[in-house]
Amino acid sequence: MTLKISLDVSSVINNQPIGGITEPVIGQRKVEHEIRLKDGEVSLLGGMLEQQNMQTLTGIPGLSQIPILKYLFGQKNTDVMDSEIVFAVIPHIVRRKDFNEFNGRTLDVGTANSIHLRHAPATIASGDSDQALEVVPAAKALGGAIAALELDPTAISVVKGGTFTTDVVLSGGQNVRSVPLQVTYDKLGLQLLNISSGNFLSQGEQIVALVHREDPASGAVEITASRPPGSEGVSGHGVVATLTFQASATGRFSVKITKAAVVQPDQQSTAASGSEITVSVQ
Repeated sequence: MTLKISLDVSSVINNQPIGGITEPVIGQRKVEHEIRLKDGEVSLLGGMLEQQNMQTLTGIPGLSQIPILKYLFGQKNTDVMDSEIVFAVIPHIVRRKDFNEFNGRTLDVGTANSIHLRHAPATIASGDSDQALEVVPAAKALGGAIAALELDPTAISVVKGGTFTTDVVLSGGQNVRSVPLQVTYDKLGLQLLNISSGNFLSQGEQIVALVHREDPASGAVEITASRPPGSEGVSGHGVVATLTFQASATGRFSVKITKAAVVQPDQQSTAASGSEITVSVQ
């Protein structure tokens, strides 16, 4: 990827009277770069050096400002402070997860070596028969686990105009590198203000890339939280993201995870179950 980067550091260096009003004089340091990097490659940008000189005068008031006497009754101190700022850029390509009917289906998983037949959830017409058979591994009865995404807390009470947060909590995660999900909310009474990353995918001090696309007209937002490319997956239980809402009307409104999946480092995707909460606005 090719990046055009401009770094600008501004500070007040002195004050100057203009038209009877003291206006600050702004000093500016600017660095411009055009770089081309691979995904995850580190680039150190130019450092910015700054030196500040500060002078202070201490002593007996009045006497410390008189020529010659100021050397006897006062003391002048000079402090020099140097600072250097170095910027590092690590770009990552984050691709939005596409939801469709296929990757939204649940999967049976387990440790059995045998197979069995069962009725599929959906019917497929074949001649006079209205049932379809599907070959699947024996799973749930043998201890298979399915990841679940839940909203916490499950019930929220807030006053009109107030704000509240709800956590998207993943349980049963196994070797998870990214979590794409879709959240819908009642736009008539709720407004989405912010989405922040949780602590689940940041295990091992990894930086989590959080991408979201909101459609306020329909009250839906698509969110994808991902660990850096090449990093290992994480397992267990934790907060994937935190959503902040504002209550704009009184009544009872819902927030729901309508679609969700967990993606492993090899890009294998498995559907996850969602949940729904109720928000009471007074």
